[in-house]
Amino acid sequence: MAELRAAYLIHGDDHGAIAERRARLRALVEREGGGGAEVLEGERATPAALAAELAAMTLAVGRRVILVDGVERWRAADVEKHLQGDAGEIPPQTTVALFAREESRAKAPDAVHELVKRARGQVIAQMNVKPWELPKWVIAQAANLGLALDAAMAKALIAQTGERQQLLLRELEKLALFLDLPARDSGSSEMREVAAGEIEARASGARTRWPTRWSRATRARRRSTTCTCASRGSASRGFPI
Repeated sequence: MAELRAAYLIHGDDHGAIAERRARLRALVEREGGGGAEVLEGERATPAALAAELAAMTLAVGRRVILVDGVERWRAADVEKHLQGDAGEIPPQTTVALFAREESRAKAPDAVHELVKRARGQVIAQMNVKPWELPKWVIAQAANLGLALDAAMAKALIAQTGERQQLLLRELEKLALFLDLPARDSGSSEMREVAAGEIEARASGARTRWPTRWSRATRARRRSTTCTCASRGSASRGFPI
């Protein structure tokens, strides 16, 4: 199975994007894991139930994936009671994905964010963004993936991809994986040139080719870092769900 982090928190008011990420992860598990994901939803989706699942022994082979819905209804006191210390430790070969479909007063408590950070997981905010705020949002999301984009590059990507945030994020994830980040420094002049060339190529409709300005020597250097990225990059970045 693709390398997954130990924990994910996908939260925000863009409920459609959250549902799409959930379906994408579940399909990945069913396709590559064979056994399917475990799902905690409804009355079973509580901090106590998650703690019990983490403590339970399993005979499953391979990575165990637990999907938890309704985290926007959790209370900080319950999270601290049931998932602090050893009770909140995520066993090896286990991934916990927490989904919070937030509204004005229903939000994932800070204790959940801290739980995911302690596990060196990934917090993904799926928020509805106004069209005029999209370039700034693209630049911020790119930075989270180790990419350094400027306003012109962000606007070019939006012009080619459209204003749907989920599609924009997927394009950024593809670019980050292509550049083997974070093993390479996207802030360097070489990597910025490559990123700009790739976005320019996509904006012109050349979806299937990578930037021609990338020299053969640079391609060889990228191939030489593939093994390093597989061991170091997957641990720090993880598979983008």
